[in-house]
Amino acid sequence: MILSNADPNRTFLKMLPSSDLPEDFRNAVRGIKMQGPCAKVNMVLDQEPRFTGTSPRATPLERTFYTLVPSLEFAERRYDIAKFGGIPEQLWVDCVVSSNADDSLAPPGKHISPALCNRFPTTWDDKRELLGDRVVKKILEYAPNVAGAVVARQVLTPLDLERTYGVTEGNIFHGDLRLERLFLCVRYQAVRSTALRLTAYICAGLVHIRVVA
Repeated sequence: MILSNADPNRTFLKMLPSSDLPEDFRNAVRGIKMQGPCAKVNMVLDQEPRFTGTSPRATPLERTFYTLVPSLEFAERRYDIAKFGGIPEQLWVDCVVSSNADDSLAPPGKHISPALCNRFPTTWDDKRELLGDRVVKKILEYAPNVAGAVVARQVLTPLDLERTYGVTEGNIFHGDLRLERLFLCVRYQAVRSTALRLTAYICAGLVHIRVVA
């Protein structure tokens, strides 16, 4: 019995001996698209971001998550730039004020705010500060008070996420979120010719997979 919350690529191709799984199954795992790498900017702030449009009656939990993208057309344009290896001037940023959800994460008056950028090219590993600047620039469009509130900043590129945390290709979804992999669950089955049977339950971000081999 195997329980793993690592992505399928790392679980089946790197953590398990190749002799434990049929080659056709390993090939199926290799076929999972990973072309959705993520970059992350972690910030320590000395005040809460004040996002325009937020209701003054919003609870701390309601002031926790913000997706900063004005339109689907905007999202498509920036993806076109990223898929050819560039960092768009304007980014799609998911900004989280984690300390609003859990006030134990920071001292009173301080806040922890990670920001995620999806579809970020792995080729820009040496441009982390440029990425950090552009993420902050996008946040300032919606929360101008952040300009003077950043106490510390950490920028993690897709390769940082892979090297440090074992996230294959920096894909926090553990595989590209394509239509054929969404909804319900995907079940891979492979039967070995020997009497040995291996059951693995994967709670990865991509899908809930039950593998019988």
